[in-house]
Amino acid sequence: MRVFLCLELSKEVREEITRIGKEIQKTKLLIGKYVEPENLHLTLRFFGEVSEDEADDIKNKLETLKFRKFDAELEQVGYFSEDFIRVLWAGLKCAEVKGLVDKIEEMFGRNDKNSCHITIARIKNISDKNKFKEFIKGLKINKVKFHVDKIILKSSVLTEKGPVYSNVFVKKLE
Repeated sequence: MRVFLCLELSKEVREEITRIGKEIQKTKLLIGKYVEPENLHLTLRFFGEVSEDEADDIKNKLETLKFRKFDAELEQVGYFSEDFIRVLWAGLKCAEVKGLVDKIEEMFGRNDKNSCHITIARIKNISDKNKFKEFIKGLKINKVKFHVDKIILKSSVLTEKGPVYSNVFVKKLE
């Protein structure tokens, strides 16, 4: 099974990210696949393809995780990478997320592929990179706050219509 560890976002955060996506779509500067509102999440760690036994090991380790609940705030929109733009993302203002990722890396080892972000869209083509960059730079976002009280291990099944996610394990924070 293909699994990742994530934070679920509040309805208000998903609505704001969806609004941002629609604003960007109106510019017609990019062609891409936008993430469905119900699938928006912040990835803490991508494990990839694992066996049932490996998934059980991940769950057992997560069971021992000690971390306090915290508040986070939607803060910014950006893109990866500077020259070859392929992902439009949103980020949070929250020191606790970094602390949580550090704890997860202590448990599972360092992972250079991890970059805590919320994927808004996977970009296929941009008609004018400079205009796109300027638009993103000037984009106004509502800094929506939300409470984080759990982390979730999700499975991801890739289909023609996009990924289908389901919860494998939920770890409540203290």
